[in-house]
Amino acid sequence: MLQRLGGPLGLGLVLLATFAAYVPSLGNGYALDDREAAMGSDAGRGTRPLDELGPSPMPAGEEGAARNRHYRPVTAWSYAAVHRLARPAEIDPADPEHKRTAFPQHLLNVLLHVAAVLVVYALLLRLGVATLASLAGALVFGLHAVHSEVVATVAGRAELLAFVTGGAAVLAACRTIRRGPMEQVLAALVAAVLFFLAYASTETALAWLVIAPLFWLALGWRSGPDAPRDRVQLAALLVAALVPAAVFWGLLGWPAVSALPAAAPPAFAANPLAHEGLGPHLLTAIFVWAWKGLGLTLLPFSLACDHGAMVLPILRSPLDPRFLLAALVLLGLLAGGILAARRHPLLFLAMAAFLGFSFAVSNVPLAIDTVFGERLYYAPSLGLVFLVVWCLERTAAHARFRGVFLAAACAWLGASTLVILERNPVWRSDEMLFLREVSNQPRSIRVRLGAAAIHAGRSEHAAAARHLREALRLDPECARAWSDLGAAHLAAGRLAAAEGCLRAGLGARHVVEAEDRHRLHANLGIVLEQLGRSDEAFAQLVLALRKRPGLERAFTELMELCATPAVAERLLEELEALEIEAPAEARWPYYRGRVLAARSRPTDDVEAAFRTALARDPAFPEPRVALIALLLDARPARDLSAVIAGGDAHAPDRPEWPYYRGLLLARAERQDEALAAFLEALDRDGEFAAAWQEFSNLAAAPEPLRRAVALLQSAASARPHYPYWPHFLGLLLERQDRTPEALWSYGRALAARPGFAPAWRALRALADRLRDYRTLLGVLERAEATHGGGAPEFGYYRGVALKSFGAALEATGTFTRVLRSRPDHLEARLELLDLVHASFPPDEVRAIVRGGVAHHPEDPHWPLHDGLSFCREGRHAEAVSALERALVGLPDHAMARLALADSLASLGRKDDARALYRRLADDPAAPPETRQHAAERASRL
Repeated sequence: MLQRLGGPLGLGLVLLATFAAYVPSLGNGYALDDREAAMGSDAGRGTRPLDELGPSPMPAGEEGAARNRHYRPVTAWSYAAVHRLARPAEIDPADPEHKRTAFPQHLLNVLLHVAAVLVVYALLLRLGVATLASLAGALVFGLHAVHSEVVATVAGRAELLAFVTGGAAVLAACRTIRRGPMEQVLAALVAAVLFFLAYASTETALAWLVIAPLFWLALGWRSGPDAPRDRVQLAALLVAALVPAAVFWGLLGWPAVSALPAAAPPAFAANPLAHEGLGPHLLTAIFVWAWKGLGLTLLPFSLACDHGAMVLPILRSPLDPRFLLAALVLLGLLAGGILAARRHPLLFLAMAAFLGFSFAVSNVPLAIDTVFGERLYYAPSLGLVFLVVWCLERTAAHARFRGVFLAAACAWLGASTLVILERNPVWRSDEMLFLREVSNQPRSIRVRLGAAAIHAGRSEHAAAARHLREALRLDPECARAWSDLGAAHLAAGRLAAAEGCLRAGLGARHVVEAEDRHRLHANLGIVLEQLGRSDEAFAQLVLALRKRPGLERAFTELMELCATPAVAERLLEELEALEIEAPAEARWPYYRGRVLAARSRPTDDVEAAFRTALARDPAFPEPRVALIALLLDARPARDLSAVIAGGDAHAPDRPEWPYYRGLLLARAERQDEALAAFLEALDRDGEFAAAWQEFSNLAAAPEPLRRAVALLQSAASARPHYPYWPHFLGLLLERQDRTPEALWSYGRALAARPGFAPAWRALRALADRLRDYRTLLGVLERAEATHGGGAPEFGYYRGVALKSFGAALEATGTFTRVLRSRPDHLEARLELLDLVHASFPPDEVRAIVRGGVAHHPEDPHWPLHDGLSFCREGRHAEAVSALERALVGLPDHAMARLALADSLASLGRKDDARALYRRLADDPAAPPETRQHAAERASRL
C-alpha cells in the first residue's frame, strides 16, 4: 500500500488535500490590502490592454506611492491577466464583498499554492529524498497554517509567484549538473527567465540569490562528501541568478522606483520599530524574528491579521532576557546549521531556508512596512519542510522513534489544517476580518481602527466610539483614532468634543502625513464653520487642501464660506499662492475656475482657468467636465467635439463623454445617434441618472420610444448579466402599457443581480398597482430559476409578495427560512417581526429580536420591536425604556411614538403622553390613521 502511495497516486492525494484545504477561500471577497492590490492600479483593474502596460509600481495611487516604493510588475500583470481572461461580472454595488469579481483571483492563488507544493516535492526529489518522505514534506508545506493569509488573500499573490518561479528556477539550474553543453545552456536560459520572473514578482525574491547556491552545495553533499563538483556548473547557476537581478533592478526596477515620490516611513500602527532608535529597533526586531517568526513557522496555531503597535513589546535593554534568549536561539540555529552542513545537509538547508528568506523581512537590516507579517513567512516555512524530512530519514531505522515522530507529525498536520479551515472565512471581507479579529487581537491599533470604521459605516456610532476610545487607551498619540473619534462627534453634533479630539489629533505624534493630516484639518474646519468661527475654519480648510489638493470636501466647504466677495477674493489669493508653491498641480487652476464661475466672472476667464488645468493634466476629468458644461451653455454654442474626444482618449471609462456627445447630437436633432450615445453612457455607469433622464426624455414620443425599446432589447441580449438594461427596458415597456413584458423584464434584472433594489422596487410597485401578486410570484419564480437559485434575496422577495397577497402563514415560513441561511438579513427579520407581533407570543418575538441584535447590535429597530412586545404584555415601564432608545435612531417612526405615548398614559404620565399625542397628530409626515388615533387619544386625556 505504501509503495502505491509513493507514486503519482500519492502526489495526487497531496495536491488534492492542499487544494481542498483552501476551497472555502474561493468564496472570499476582498479584505484588507486585497482591493488596493488587485484593483488599485491600471494593471490590477485591467483598464488598459496588457500589451500597453509598462512598468507599474504596486500598489498604485497617491497614498500607495507615499507608503512604499514597491515595484512588482509580474504581480500587477497577473491581476490584470485574470481580469481580462476570466471576464468577471461587473462591480456590483449589491455585492460589497466583491465575491463574484474576486473568485478568479482567489482561484489563481489556490492553484499557485498547489504549484508551490509541487515545486517543493520536486526540490526534495532532486536532493535524493525518498518518494514517501518527499510527499510528506510536500504535504507539510501544503497544509502549513502560516500560509493561510497568503493563499486566502488576493494580496498574497506576490509571495506565491516569487516562490513558484524561484523554486522552479533552482530546479532548472540544477539540471545543468552532469548534462551536455547544449542542455546546460538551455537549462541556464530557462533558469534565468524564471529568476527574472521571481524578482519581478516581489523584491524579497532576491533571497534566491543566496538559497540557490546553498541548495547546489547541499545537493553535492547529499551525493557524498567526496563527490566531485564542477565549479563551472556553480558559475552557470550564479550567472543564471545574478544576471536577471542586475538586468531587472538596473534597467527596470531602480529607475521606476526612483521616479516615485520619496517613501514615507511606515505608520506607527503598522511598524512601531520605524519610529524607534537603532537600539530598541534591533533588539525588538531580533526578538520578534525568533518569537513570532520562528515560533509560527514551527507551531502556526495562533494566527492574527495584524501584529503591529501595542501587540508586541518594545525591548530597550540588551540585557532583557527575551532578547538574550532570542539571540541565542537564532545564533544557535545559524551555528548548528553550518556545523551540520556536510554531515546533515538537510539540517543546513532548514537553517538556510528559514534565515535566508526571513532575514530581509525581519526588520533587522531595515524597517519594512510591518513589524511582523504572517504573509512574509511563506518562503521561510520551507525550512520546516527540510527539518521534517531530515527527521523522517533519521528515524527510518528506529521503529519506536519513527512511530512517535509520525504521530506527532499527524497531530501537527491535523491541527494546522483545522487552523486553515478556521482562518479561510476570516478573510472574506473587511467586515468579517475586523469584527472577528478585534476579539482575537484586541491590542492591535489597526484592528481597532478597522472595526470602528466598519461600525461607523453601519451607523453604529456607539460601537465605533468604543473601539476608538480603546485604541486611544492603547496609544494616546494615535492621530487616526483622534481623527475618527472627532468625525464621530461631528456627525452626532457634539461640536465642542469634536474640536477637542481633532486638535488632539493634530498634536499627536503618531500621524501618517499622507493619510491623516488633511482629514484632521478638513474636519476641524467644518467644526469651526458650524461654531461660527469662519476665519479659523477658512485657515484650516486651506491647510487641508495644501496637504491634499484632491480633497474635494475641503474645497466644497471653502466654497460655502465664499458667500461674500471678500471671502471669495481671499480664496482666490490663497489658490494663487498654492499655485506658486506647486506650479505643476492641475487642481489649483481648476478650483480657481470654479470660484470664478460661482462669482459670475467673465466666461473667458473661467474657460481659461479650466483649460490651464487640462493643459497641466489632460487625464484630469473634472476640469474637462466643467469646461464642457460651461461651453454647452455658451451663446453662441461652441464646438465641443475635440474636448469630448480628449476625454475619451485620456479617461475612456468615464460616462460623461458619451453623455455630452449625446446632448450635442440631441441639439442637432440626430435622435437615433443621441439615444445610442446616452446608452453608451449608461453602459459605463448604469446609475448615471442624467443620462437616463435624457434618454427617457428623447423617448417621450411614440416613434423614438419604439426605437429606444429596440436599442435596450439589443443591449440586454448582448449583456445578459447587466441588470440595468432589463430594468430600464421595463420602465419603457410600462410606458407602452406592455405590463406583462415589463414585469418579466424587471424579473430578468433580478435574475442578473438578485439584490438589485431598483428593479425590485419597480416590480413591486407595478404589482401593487395591478393588485396582481400571483403574477409577481410567478415572475420571481422564473427569475430565481434563471439565476440558478441559492440567493436569499429571492426568498425575501417571495415572502414580501406572500405578505402582500395576505398569505401571512406562508410568508412567515419563507422569512424564517431566509434567516436560517442568512441570519444577518436585516430586511427579512424586520418583515418577520411585522408579521409575528400580532400572533406570536412575546417571548418568541424577543427571540427573533435577539437574533437581530447579534448581527446588527446598534440597529434601532430592535428596541422598537422589544418595546412593542412589552406594550402587548402590559409591561409599560420596560416599553418606555425600549421605545425611547428606538426613537434616538428612528425619531420620526410613527408607530414607536404612538406606542410610547400609550405606555406613558398607562403609567399615569398624562402630560407627557398628551404632548406626544399632539405632536404626532400635527405631524403631516405621519400616516393619516396614526394621526387620527393620536388626536382621539389626546382628546380623551
